[in-house]
Amino acid sequence: ESKFRDLKLLKVSKPEGFDALPIKVLVVTPTTNAYDYCWNEYWNGIQEMEGEFDVLIIENSDYEETIREMTKRIEGAKHPTTVKRWYNARFANKLYSEAQEKLSAIYNFVTPILIEGKYTHMMMIESDVTAPPDTIKRLLAVKQPIVQALMMRNGLILHGYITGGG
Repeated sequence: ESKFRDLKLLKVSKPEGFDALPIKVLVVTPTTNAYDYCWNEYWNGIQEMEGEFDVLIIENSDYEETIREMTKRIEGAKHPTTVKRWYNARFANKLYSEAQEKLSAIYNFVTPILIEGKYTHMMMIESDVTAPPDTIKRLLAVKQPIVQALMMRNGLILHGYITGGG
């Protein structure tokens, strides 16, 4: 029995005039020092991505010095990159099972940044994921308000593909 049997397609409408706006993409990555083991693969993948976009890395480790280390890692980035520290004591030293709640809080933290920066699109990518260089172009080509890419590991589907109707 599928655990997705009650899944409903989310209907999202584009604001009037949205398609006339110049495309401005923000790639958002929450990360923590727990993902140091895969940082180089992630960062190389971001640098190889095609197109014009900005990068926002949300560093959410429990250790304040990691923000300085992260800032050094991104020097010389191909795309404009900002590192912001997000820390909430409520989530300090929490188990992995509470990661979804923490990620939701981080993405809520990003919302005003999207609005203030006049971004038309956001791509969320975790720091333990690499994507093909043409990912942004392919996601934009769908021309839907919400697109989730298919992510696979060892031939198993981890995430499905869903778009909202306009």
